[in-house]
Amino acid sequence: MSENSGDEKKDTSDIISDYPSEKTVNLLATGLVNLYQSDVEKIQKDLNNLTSKQDKLLRQLEEERGRLDERKLKNIQEMMDSVRIYREKLLLIKKQMTSIHQRSRHLVKRSQDLQEFKEKEKQQRIIKRRQEEALIARQ
Repeated sequence: MSENSGDEKKDTSDIISDYPSEKTVNLLATGLVNLYQSDVEKIQKDLNNLTSKQDKLLRQLEEERGRLDERKLKNIQEMMDSVRIYREKLLLIKKQMTSIHQRSRHLVKRSQDLQEFKEKEKQQRIIKRRQEEALIARQ
């Protein structure tokens, strides 16, 4: 059994020696970081710059949307005011037309009555003239 223990230690030390040392790993990591650090910092700076520009653009879009909404509301309000004004004008015109219609109907009736009166008067004059002619003819 002790032979197995010695073989196990030997195998473990061989395995450990196959791995690079901690110092080597640290040097490789530092070199890798140094190699890509400037690129990563530039990319980070560019991303921050892009993000700030996007935020600025988003704020501008929201402001423009608000202005458009205000303009739309203003236009809608103006249209509603116009509709109200034109509705009042329409009602006034309708009232005037009703009044004109009633007056014209009244005038037509009055004209008919006057025409009937004149015709009756004419008939009475004709009858009176015939009576006078008949009286004159008898005498």
